[in-house]
Amino acid sequence: MAGDAKKSGTKEKVLETEDHVLDALKDLQAQLEQLSEEKRKLENTVASVEGKIESTTQKEDDTRRQLAELVKHEDALRRTERALHKKLETLKSESSRVLEIKSRLQEV
Repeated sequence: MAGDAKKSGTKEKVLETEDHVLDALKDLQAQLEQLSEEKRKLENTVASVEGKIESTTQKEDDTRRQLAELVKHEDALRRTERALHKKLETLKSESSRVLEIKSRLQEV
């Protein structure tokens, strides 16, 4: 009987250990499911952030192109302004000559 009691005690310990292992497995499964959900959320967040980065990069590229166009227009406006100033100076000079000629003609 001592052998039976020993077997029975060992059997109980095995059953207890089995219960502990099963409980631990259930806990691990629950943790795994929770981690899987967190991973999914993080993947969605990463995808969202990547989309925003792509959008921002596209906007930056568009802004750079627009800025380059504005610089070209600014340069063209400066050239036009210089040309107009030269024409204005020429017109002033010609106007002075015309007034001078007119004045001389009136004297005659």
